[in-house]
Parts: sequence; structure tokens; C-alpha cells
Amino acid sequence: MLPLILLKVMTEKKTSVAFYDPGANITVITSKFLRELGKKQIPFNSSSTFNTISGTGRIEGIVNLNIQISNISKGTRCFVVNKEKTNYDIILGLDTIKLFQLRQEENLKIWLQNSIVSDANCKENKNEMNVHTYAGTPVSELQLKLGHLKKIK
Repeated sequence: MLPLILLKVMTEKKTSVAFYDPGANITVITSKFLRELGKKQIPFNSSSTFNTISGTGRIEGIVNLNIQISNISKGTRCFVVNKEKTNYDIILGLDTIKLFQLRQEENLKIWLQNSIVSDANCKENKNEMNVHTYAGTPVSELQLKLGHLKKIK
């Protein structure tokens, strides 16, 4: 099983954990993280929902935030959800992936324009990852989590 790709990005000048999810159509931010940023959302009506692998979630509102990936900063529309217990602050969906023109290769390298911004390669038979960075992105800005994966004997 492949790992989750988590990136540290700057959101309104605050470092945050973003889950790179090309299977999501929209970019989502937690209401908890939005409160930490001190930003206000434009409320949605209570019938606004979205489907997830674990069920249906409710969209509380929408907010425009400045997100920086590597050295590129863009105004980004984020949908606000009430998910207090999560390991990441933002889910980067296809809308933001397209906005930043991020590209993912079959070997999990993530490209921003013509530079690689993350590169994960599994070590065979071990529950850990090698993380390599390019284009001046320090290793401290990248994080991969494997705790959700079942160990294979």
C-alpha cells in the first residue's frame, strides 16, 4: 500500500500540514485550523455536503486563503469542514492541484512547475520512507505518515 503524501505548506504565513489528495475535487480546511488563523468563513447552508471514503461530511463555509507551496504563493478557495480530530489541517484537492499546476509521477514525485517539491521512495520490507527534496525545499517541510498501514509479513 502506498503512503499518504503530506506536505508542510504556508497558509496565511503559518506553517500547516497539507494532505495531497488528487482523489478530492475540492480543497478542504478544518474549522479548528481556520480559528487558529483568525480568519472568518462565509457560511454555507446546512444541506451542503460532500462524500468521503468514510461517509458524508458537511461543509460549514468557504474562505479564501493565501497558500504557499515551495516558493509559489496563490489565493486559494477552501471549503471549511468541522473535523476536529484529524492529523492534517488542509486537504489539497484537484482545484488547488490545478491552480498550482502540481504534477504527480508514477513514483510519487510531486512537481511544481519544473521543480520537484517532494519525492518519496519506499524502503523494501520496512515501515519507513526515504524522503528526498529538490529545488531548495528542506526535508523539514515534508512529512510522510505510515501508521495507518497494516504491516505485511
